[in-house]
Parts: sequence; structure tokens; C-alpha cells
Amino acid sequence: MDRSICTVQLRRWARRLRRHPLAQLVGAAAPRIRLAVPHLAANCRTAPRNDSTKVLAISRLLLPSAASRATCAFTGGWRERTGNPTLRNKRILVITQDTHRQNCDMKRLTTRAVNSAEDVIRHFDALARTYAESHGHAERLLSCRLDLIRRLLAGAPHGTLLEIGCGPATHLLALADSFDHAIGTDVSPAMVEAARRLAEATKRRASISIRVDPAEELTTIADVSVDAVVCVGALEHMPDKESVVGQVRRVLRPGGRFVCLTPNGGYCWYRHVAPILGRDVRHLSTDRFLTPAELKSLLNAAGLEAVAQRFWTFVPWGDLPAGTGPILTALDWCARRTGWGYLRGGIAIAASPGASR
Repeated sequence: MDRSICTVQLRRWARRLRRHPLAQLVGAAAPRIRLAVPHLAANCRTAPRNDSTKVLAISRLLLPSAASRATCAFTGGWRERTGNPTLRNKRILVITQDTHRQNCDMKRLTTRAVNSAEDVIRHFDALARTYAESHGHAERLLSCRLDLIRRLLAGAPHGTLLEIGCGPATHLLALADSFDHAIGTDVSPAMVEAARRLAEATKRRASISIRVDPAEELTTIADVSVDAVVCVGALEHMPDKESVVGQVRRVLRPGGRFVCLTPNGGYCWYRHVAPILGRDVRHLSTDRFLTPAELKSLLNAAGLEAVAQRFWTFVPWGDLPAGTGPILTALDWCARRTGWGYLRGGIAIAASPGASR
């Protein structure tokens, strides 16, 4: 009797869930994505429309009308104008003048050709002079990443921390208090110099070492000498990823932990939306975004076993055309509640040396 009552209640909850606007949005978007891609690609090639108009076309094709209205309300920069009452289904989405002017000032991302390792070094040396968070509120995004990293490092020894591709060592310096020693390495001398200046201003400067050392080599790090290795937003820029994870396995102690945060190669923006709009997504021609399966396979080949994997919120605002950021943010909000990785921009994974080591 109790079992039948529970079954009836579960069915009621399921019916309510199916009627929920969020469930309707995601359910309606999935088939539209598959059907809309060829049609939208043809329109974008033939129609003389700017990026903002193409983005609005994407939102109307991928999302049902209710979701389009919700997206307009979410952005705050869009308004919906309905003309003749007899044409209620003919909605015209327009960008307000202020938002359009603000987005027009954004510099368009163009992939830089890389012919040698020196080209990569020069690129990051130039960035070091004016390096800053370009994808949103710097402190808020940093706090979210650090919380995720700390959760993935839970249970690992807290002796020596190594961050590869550390840049200005933002994450290393924030995590240093939890470790006895902290080491940062980067291929760019200018980035290392900037990181050293920041490290000198901290109380833990005596236990922090930052040096020029490519992640593919790690010649300054001894075998089996590190308890935790962190790589945040850098693996996608490293040309020889197999060598990188091989070095990580070499320097990790038994029971150590490797935590990597990197863009999701299966993200809707990278896989479908950006190609339709004709937008570059890579800063360097050697950049490569891995899917979750590719990342796990890369780690396994190096003798590292994944112990945790999840998606995290990453919307590359600084690289997006006008009007795209709010749409991707709204879709990420939906995906956080449904688990749909296609709409999540980042992968976070934790791995440890395999038992065969």
C-alpha cells in the first residue's frame, strides 16, 4: 500500500517537473539545435547581417518563444517590440543603443599564427604587461575557481604545491597558505617576473618559488617531489599535452593529486555557434580544447587515474561578439540544473597516479 502511494506521488512530481518552464526550455532546445544548424549556417552565409543580428537569430531558432522572452528579460539590454497586433508571432528583437555601443567597443578575437615555441613565449610576454581578467568580475571568478580547486584537492597531501603555466601566479599565491611549499612555473619570462613581484608582497614569500620552466619539460622539478599539481586555464595553450601530463605523473608523489581546469572542447560555443558566426575561438593556432573524454584519455595514457570530474561555469565573455554572453550565461544557468555538459564552458578534473606506478 505504501509503495503504491509513493509511486502515485512520484508520478505527480514527474508531471509537475515536465510542466516546469526550465524543463520545457531544455526539452524544446535540444531538437532545435540539431535541426537549426544547417538552416542557420545557410542564412548566415547569404544574409548581410552583423554579429548581433546573427546571435538573435540563433536564440530564436534554438529556443522556443517563451525562452526567447526569458532571455530578453535576463539580459536587461534587449527589449521586445511587437508591431501590428495581427502579427503577434512576428517578434523583432533589437539591441538597445547603449548596449550596442558598449559591445561595439569590444575587440574581435583573431587567432595568432604560431610557427615555433618562441612565438608562444612572445605572445604571453606581451600579455604580461597588461594581464587582467577579461571574462567577467575578476574577484568573483577567482573565488569560484579557488573553491572548486580546494574541493578537488581535498584528501591530497599538503606538502609541496606546483602550478604549471602559472602566469602571474594568481591561483598559486591564493593556495600557498595551505601548503608547506609552493612552486610556480611558466614558459614566459615576463609572466614569471610579474608573478615574482606579487609573491614578494606576500607573507609566505620565503616558501614560494617561481621560475621559468616549460610544463613539457619541468627540468627544475625532481622526480616524485610534489604533492599537488594545479593547471588553470593553461593546458589548452600547451602544444605538447602528452608531454605535459607525462611530466605531471613523473613529479607527483604516490597519493598526490593533479587538478586541471580547462575549457570544454564540447561546449556549444566552440563546437557549433562560433563556427556558424564565423568567429575565431583560439588565441593561438596551436590552442586545442579537449572534450571530457579526450582529457580523461590523455590522463589515462600517462598513468593518471581520474578521481573526480565535473563541469564548471566558464563563459568567455572577452572573446564573444555582442549579445552572445547573456545567452550563454542563461544557458549555463539551465545546464547547471540539468547536467547538460554541452552548455557548460569548462571542465574540472582531478587525477592521481595509477596503482601501476
